[in-house]
Amino acid sequence: MPLVPANQAQLIRSSQKDEYYRSVLRNSANEACQTVAGKAPTSERLV
Repeated sequence: MPLVPANQAQLIRSSQKDEYYRSVLRNSANEACQTVAGKAPTSERLV
């Protein structure tokens, strides 16, 4: 099955979908790290 070049709209949707899943993955990894290690101290707590 030959690959067909994507048009501009398909490229934009693909890029938006990539960014969405990247964001979901980043947030999930952040939540998992916070669950394991606890929340990082903020500048308010350090004063």
